[in-house]
Amino acid sequence: MYFEIKEGDSLQHAKNELNLLDEDSDIKFCLLRLLEKLHSQGHSGMSAAIVTNTFVNLVKDGSPIPGYLFTEEEDFYGGMTGTALEELMEVYDNNCQHCDKSKVLGYFHKLAFFKPITPLTFSEDEWHLVDNGDNMEIYQNRRDYSVFKDGKDSRPHTINAYYMRNQEGDTFIGSLETPKGTMRNCYGYSKRYCN
Repeated sequence: MYFEIKEGDSLQHAKNELNLLDEDSDIKFCLLRLLEKLHSQGHSGMSAAIVTNTFVNLVKDGSPIPGYLFTEEEDFYGGMTGTALEELMEVYDNNCQHCDKSKVLGYFHKLAFFKPITPLTFSEDEWHLVDNGDNMEIYQNRRDYSVFKDGKDSRPHTINAYYMRNQEGDTFIGSLETPKGTMRNCYGYSKRYCN
């Protein structure tokens, strides 16, 4: 895979995006506090997705945290989901009450999943070289990790453009065939064809 995400990148990505956002400082402050809390909780992969999505839905609906998320027996993460949500709710209550809820939740969800909150500019400083093999340069967008271009001056494309299943039942997202007949930029469940 091309992604080169390191410790702290999620928070730095969020700070970079917030600097580009044309919103009042209260919303930016609220978002930064929420993202700092989410980052400090040490989530990775699935737990980050569960906590982020559950938090957004609970705040949107005005619902309390379900009790089972605090129990070791019923919570997928042994009761830690409830605690993580409680901490995020406290940050939200203390820092975000005067902000537009729909804006905060929309931006928070995007930033928590490494998505840009303003349009990509495709300027030269948004790109970095991630592969220079097979006599081909592949560049990845720094603001949206699913956007690539095959050469410095080529047209940008996303690996999330389509979803496909081959005859063997393997699934793929992204570019499919290369001149060699192998798969490139495929992200999904197949181990047979991905490089």
